[in-house]
Amino acid sequence: AGWVPPTGRGRAIGIAFAGSGLGSLLFVPLCVQLINHFGWRGAYGILALLVLLVLVPLMIFGQRKPPRTARTSNPGPGTQLPRSALFRRPAFWAMMLVAFTAIGPLRTLTVHQIAYIESTHIARETAANYVGLAGFLTAFTFIGWGFVSDRLGRPWTFILGSLCLMGAVGALVLLQNSQSPLLLIAYSVALALGEGTRSSQPTALASDIFQQNGLGLVNGLVGAMFGLGAAFAPWLIGRLRDQTGSYMSGFAAVVIMVLVSVAGILAVVYFDRRRRTSLDAQPAA
Repeated sequence: AGWVPPTGRGRAIGIAFAGSGLGSLLFVPLCVQLINHFGWRGAYGILALLVLLVLVPLMIFGQRKPPRTARTSNPGPGTQLPRSALFRRPAFWAMMLVAFTAIGPLRTLTVHQIAYIESTHIARETAANYVGLAGFLTAFTFIGWGFVSDRLGRPWTFILGSLCLMGAVGALVLLQNSQSPLLLIAYSVALALGEGTRSSQPTALASDIFQQNGLGLVNGLVGAMFGLGAAFAPWLIGRLRDQTGSYMSGFAAVVIMVLVSVAGILAVVYFDRRRRTSLDAQPAA
């Protein structure tokens, strides 16, 4: 985010997240082959060697400071603000709510989707194939939504992705009454479109709004809330499933979390605009 100005930051972050999706598609089958040929200990050793020879040099390369023109391209003074000021901003806490509820619903589907689809009398292998299709499409939706967000804006892009994620939940509900392949295809496409905005757009928006508070700190906190939401939501939906004997209440909870994330991102924009208006109204020193 520090290397790319806001006008191109959405697509840049989208490409970065697409890389993680493509990495999963590559390394999951690779690990299977490595384990088959070298055992799990040998596979871990080979992966460690790849980290040493590929990831470490890339991280060292990434330590270079970004150009000043990209870092200071946002409106407002170019000086770094005290980090304590970050925690006094309502927009920051709204962003934490967005991050917590952005990934939780997505990871809930990731964890429970195979078991649920199988419960509708669809073969596990068939379910896995359509889930794999969603993973493949996600690499492209990250990039596509990134271009959209640079033109339409992060909040609207996130809202459109949220609607797609709720559409994926709707497709799962309809599988109770029909096991049509068209529903599975619709689920795969809607899930990929939803996932393409859940992590990239909050990251891009946080980089746009809070970069004067330190991109490392802000995106680290956003990532931490991603992780907390990803840990909490699948557990909650699993517990609801155990208590009620059905996933329906869990799916309702997923939709509620998605709606909360939408409300949160609108609150981020509202509080940030109010702050900018207040700063513009202050007389020059």
